[in-house]
This record gives sequence, structure tokens and C-alpha cells, in this order.
Amino acid sequence: MIILLTDGVNNSGFVDPMTAVEAALEYGIRVYTIGVGKNGMAPFKMQDFFGNTRFINRKFGRWKIFEKEVAETTGGKIFPGHEQ
Repeated sequence: MIILLTDGVNNSGFVDPMTAVEAALEYGIRVYTIGVGKNGMAPFKMQDFFGNTRFINRKFGRWKIFEKEVAETTGGKIFPGHEQ
């Protein structure tokens, strides 16, 4: 069993989430996911022309919440901890 705490975005590591799901299936590992954050639009940090990283309120990025797919595919359960 694996407990995955996620904001639904694959923004680190070198393994695609669905590749990890396939490996979990192969080894009979169930993934139980806890989703945190917000589904949909959310403000994000951006780098300006001078290379400074700033929080920009006017810009938004769409976050993909994928924890339901990961949990269901491996026979685990989802525990949403974010706004639906």
C-alpha cells in the first residue's frame, strides 16, 4: 500500500504518474490518494524579465487533479482534501 499526498500536478521527478501506476499494478500495490489544494484555476508564481520569481495574482494556471484515476486504477481509494 502507498499513501499519496498530492496537489494533482506532476511537477517533480522523472517518472510519469501513469508509469508509476503501471508499476504499482504489476507489484499488486494499492495507492490511496489524498488530494490537497484546489481543483481548477489557481494563482501561481512566475519569473519576470529580470529572473526574479514573484507571486502573480493576475495569472492563473489550470491544475489537473489526477488522484482519483491513480487510486481507482490500483484498487485504492481517494480521500479528497480539496474543493471539488
